[in-house]
Amino acid sequence: MNPNLSSVPVHSLWDSHRSCTACELRGLCQGPVPGEGLVPSPTGLMLVGEAPGKNEDRGGRPFIGAAGRELEVYLWHDLGLRREDVFITNIVTCRPSGEGAKEDWKPKATHIDICTGLWLEPTLWMVRPRVVLAVGAVSAAYFLGSGTTIGEVNGIPHEMKKVGDGGRGGYRDFTLVPSFHPAAALRSKGGAGLTMRYIHEAFAVAGRVLNGAYRVPRDEHPSPTYLRLNQANQESIKLMVDITETARSRGVIALDTETLPNGEVWCLSISSIEGR
Repeated sequence: MNPNLSSVPVHSLWDSHRSCTACELRGLCQGPVPGEGLVPSPTGLMLVGEAPGKNEDRGGRPFIGAAGRELEVYLWHDLGLRREDVFITNIVTCRPSGEGAKEDWKPKATHIDICTGLWLEPTLWMVRPRVVLAVGAVSAAYFLGSGTTIGEVNGIPHEMKKVGDGGRGGYRDFTLVPSFHPAAALRSKGGAGLTMRYIHEAFAVAGRVLNGAYRVPRDEHPSPTYLRLNQANQESIKLMVDITETARSRGVIALDTETLPNGEVWCLSISSIEGR
């Protein structure tokens, strides 16, 4: 184990989880990696990743390798929290590590079904989080559905209020905030800075939700309340043209856009201040 990591008290599921032999993955790794953290969570935050890496398999603790060090940076920078303040676990808690094990290994649907049913769902009941950071595509898809693309949902909170959301059973009285995985920034070639920005944004949103400073939008209308340029009606286009022409006539125009990771425009701002 990494000697620089603070120890965390062992919870009630740790022993039974560590001795799990429910699927063939147990024979391909050093052992399951149970979630860790204080129970109940003192901050109300739980982080759910995808699966252990090689360092986690050897050390028996989640997020202790390079991605774990990245995670600690985001937690401290964006939420002011240490890893000891957060309950940390994974969707699947075993990872093949023997000879021939693939670097890009991904768990199968059967692994996810077995592991979440035996361990993640009971852990959610035990921790009772107010906010869950779903880190990575596998984690986001587990909670939001198999068609989920992390680039489309990164940093967008989802209220999980129904027991059994998405066909899953268990505790769902929390706000889910999906995020790119810290390892994605480490693996990215040429786009690491952008990926890191998206992760920072998602973690910052999770912090605002925890602090009560962010209200999750409710869909009270049959159509989205934000503007998609490719779906904007003629009145919206005319309004933008009119504002732009007014600003141009004064000789000053400021244009700013905010976009989601998939390129969809979330906010378009056009302004003009006379004399500036």
